[in-house]
Amino acid sequence: MQNRKVLFNQDDIESKVSELQDLILAESKKVSGTSKVFVAGFSQGCSMANSILVSWPGPEPLGGVVCTSGIIALEESRFNQTKEALSA
Repeated sequence: MQNRKVLFNQDDIESKVSELQDLILAESKKVSGTSKVFVAGFSQGCSMANSILVSWPGPEPLGGVVCTSGIIALEESRFNQTKEALSA
């Protein structure tokens, strides 16, 4: 990946991503697993959805992520390089 300029406070983004991941895990219990959960966003919501995708801890992958008009707000060093994050 190319070096990208960091545009956002990374600690704030990481904190919100963690909150949303907790929400996804809680909701996934209602549908029998995170592989049935899809995250979508537009603009700033897309930035958060992409950030959730690249930092997803597993153990099961997400069903998918749908994004339009956004970027990945997390810097690459904060990506989770696990199979679960990369296979979502």
